[in-house]
Amino acid sequence: MKHGQYLILLETGDEVLNYKDAVQYYNGASIIIVQGGEHRFVSYEKYLPKIYDFLFS
Repeated sequence: MKHGQYLILLETGDEVLNYKDAVQYYNGASIIIVQGGEHRFVSYEKYLPKIYDFLFS
C-alpha cells in the first residue's frame, strides 16, 4: 500500500480509534491531526479546501 496516496484526517478526541495508531500505520501519508473532536471528525468543514486540493491537484 502506498501511503503517500492518502490524506488522513484525525481528531485526538476520537473515542473509537486511537489517532496515534493511525499515525503510525499511515506513516508517509499526508496527515492532519486536530486537537479534540470525536470519531466522526466534527471539524471536517474547516478542512474542505485541503481535501479538495488533495483530490484535484
